[in-house]
Amino acid sequence: MFNMMKKNLIISLGLLAMLMGIMGCDAMAQNDDIAPSILGVYPANASVNVATDTSIVVTFDMAMDTASCEALFYAYEGDVNGQMGHMMMHQQQTLSGEFSWNDDHTEMTFHPDVMFSDSTTYTFHLEEGMEDNDHDGMTMSGMMGFGLESDDGIICTFSTGESIANSLMNNNIGEM
Repeated sequence: MFNMMKKNLIISLGLLAMLMGIMGCDAMAQNDDIAPSILGVYPANASVNVATDTSIVVTFDMAMDTASCEALFYAYEGDVNGQMGHMMMHQQQTLSGEFSWNDDHTEMTFHPDVMFSDSTTYTFHLEEGMEDNDHDGMTMSGMMGFGLESDDGIICTFSTGESIANSLMNNNIGEM
């Protein structure tokens, strides 16, 4: 009798495992409901003298859904936020380029199609809603400290070569 119950249990568990496999369910997968956070960006907000052949890198604290992150990343030539405000940014021409990811999907790198121009300001925007592999969306709290807050994410600017502010300060000092 015990052997019969054991056999039925093994068959039942096997059928349950097959059914879950067919339905695309994974009994071990659990959504942790922990929103992802940014650990760092490069170039850092307000960086100056950035090399023209650099790439933009965003580091996350957990494995990310690459499609959602790439769809919510924008890069522009100029200090777009300072010129027109956040609401009109997406009407600007974004820089074209390609994305690459490290093996564990915690580091996204944007490689522009052409080198950045010398002595030029650039802006990149990371929107809220970037998702981790469990589809938990990033909120503003996960972006804090890495750029200027916008209505729906953060905005970072950087300048290649000598910054405009440094040039103006040096010119004013020379005139004294």
